[in-house]
Amino acid sequence: MNLALILDGVLILLLVLSIGYSAMLHRRLGILRTAQGDMQEMILPFNQATQRAEAGISGLRGLGEEINRQVDPKLEDARVLRDDLQLLVERGERAAEQLEQSVSAARKAAASSDDAGKGRKVAAATGQLPAKRGEADDPEAAAATSERVRPHRRSQREIELITALKSVGK
Repeated sequence: MNLALILDGVLILLLVLSIGYSAMLHRRLGILRTAQGDMQEMILPFNQATQRAEAGISGLRGLGEEINRQVDPKLEDARVLRDDLQLLVERGERAAEQLEQSVSAARKAAASSDDAGKGRKVAAATGQLPAKRGEADDPEAAAATSERVRPHRRSQREIELITALKSVGK
């Protein structure tokens, strides 16, 4: 009988422990359910903020695409203008070099000649010769010639440069 009583005592003790453990588990589950409700209350504004952010991102994406569509033609025009300007600068540099060489040659010709031939060589270098032969020797004729110089003829490159500058200005 002792053995049966000891077994009954152990069984009662285990039942009391399992009832206590069940009560503690019930209390913890209640806390978890309450926390779950609080978490849902916290998650709701987070979900709303996420939805607003997604809508904002899609709006920004659409706006970015629209801006791209508007800027792309202008960007292409700017590239074309940049290329045109580079071409014009190159032509201008070549024309400036040619002009500098012409001026240098005219100065060398003027410096190497004596006073009598000086005016004729400078005039020949610049394309402004006297109208008649013999006028360079006569001071009065030389003065009259300076008033009647032929107009400067433009080179093909100068004409191209002027045409290009006019087309850019339009």
